[in-house]
Amino acid sequence: MRTCQQNGSHSVRSLARVLLLLLMSAYSGLAVSAESASDWVIDRSNGCRIWNQVPEENEAVLWSGGCRDGLAEGRGIVQWFHDDAATERYEGELRAGKPNGHGILTRRNGDHYDGDWRDGKADGAGQVELRSGYRYNGVWAGGCTRDHENNIIAVGTNASTCP
Repeated sequence: MRTCQQNGSHSVRSLARVLLLLLMSAYSGLAVSAESASDWVIDRSNGCRIWNQVPEENEAVLWSGGCRDGLAEGRGIVQWFHDDAATERYEGELRAGKPNGHGILTRRNGDHYDGDWRDGKADGAGQVELRSGYRYNGVWAGGCTRDHENNIIAVGTNASTCP
């Protein structure tokens, strides 16, 4: 998840710091015009590929669901690891290796997004909740929404791409 602050709110500043990712670290969301082989992480236990816009060294993934044509498919849990430490967890639906449908993304520190996804980005109704107590319910489009103070909250995309 990525967030960007446009106003001086401390809650939003905290949100920006703690929600930087991934989607799943995996969803940093830099605008990408074409997918490359490096944009996928392979679960070595089952061979399924999971979408990752910004792969990092020593990153690994475990997927509990099904696999179709080598891509994660259906309901399940994606657990992300960096240097063998669990970092993020996505529980929900994947289609063609990307979050699609309803899912919950939880960061190691407990911050999370619970809502609808399309093509790896928040899209539809959802809620962001931080351990700091900041909470926002809204509607995302293409990974972007704005809170009540007009701050951008981006999930699965880079906030700089949000209108």
